[in-house]
Amino acid sequence: MAAKERIPLVEKRGKTTSVVWKYYGFAESDVNQVDIVCKLCYGVVAAPQGNTTNLFNHLRTAHKVTYDETMKEHREKPSTTPASSSQTSIHATLYNATKYPTSSQTQGDNKRGNFFPRQRPVLSQHSEQPRL
Repeated sequence: MAAKERIPLVEKRGKTTSVVWKYYGFAESDVNQVDIVCKLCYGVVAAPQGNTTNLFNHLRTAHKVTYDETMKEHREKPSTTPASSSQTSIHATLYNATKYPTSSQTQGDNKRGNFFPRQRPVLSQHSEQPRL
């Protein structure tokens, strides 16, 4: 990537929990902090709503050594979001799901306990036999 004009950069305002932000800043004149600038090559990187995926991708493709160091630091950094012990696992949710009652009209003759209604027969134009 070609070297761009070296302009003074300011840090991102607000909460920055990702280690990748130490390699990015904003031009002093960018008061709304819209254009994210790489501190290594001064290239502008798109990252809608502060999403860091593109920031990591830029480091990976343009600054491989820095990317490797950042990923090592990223893996070692403890999570800032506490694990929720009150959230039900997907296995428990599916296990506790309510099946159709066997008396349900939508289940009909299907006694296997499926969660979906049976397929209704369609009459063919050329025969009297229903087609499934």
